[in-house]
Amino acid sequence: MNNKIVALAGLIGIGFGVLISGTIGLVFFPEDDLEEEVERITDSESLLTVTEDNFGTYYSLDNSIYKPITGDTVYDMLDDNESFILYIGRDTCPYCQQLVPELQASALEFGYTEIYHVDILDVANSSFISSQQIGSVPLVYFFINGEAVDGFLGYQSKEAIDTVLDNLN
Repeated sequence: MNNKIVALAGLIGIGFGVLISGTIGLVFFPEDDLEEEVERITDSESLLTVTEDNFGTYYSLDNSIYKPITGDTVYDMLDDNESFILYIGRDTCPYCQQLVPELQASALEFGYTEIYHVDILDVANSSFISSQQIGSVPLVYFFINGEAVDGFLGYQSKEAIDTVLDNLN
């Protein structure tokens, strides 16, 4: 089994990663546009579209930042040694709904313009979710050059996410 996938599975199994220092080479906003984008994205109305029906409350992510991908795409990104933030969650999860704006605001402040999202309720991801033994969400991982370097399970405050991102830079 690929070492990167084993590393991902190990992090998922224990719910957190190992901190290392390094530089993340992701897409960045030009300096002058970053403050404006952080302001836009931290406006709660621009983060989520919330709908309710008889079965529950659902939210839709801001796809200008959150990029929906499949588990197969995650494996491809790992094989290509990419650096990225991976958010695993579901629309009806109240902890996911709380985390999304915090993660998005922190990511933008640190210059990340994309967060990849795997929806655990999407049938296309069932094999990935099963093989990685994902049982709880929200789950966030930070990858540098295809290696999982940190992550967390459950809701985290913006300050806690800022600390993780600061340690990665």
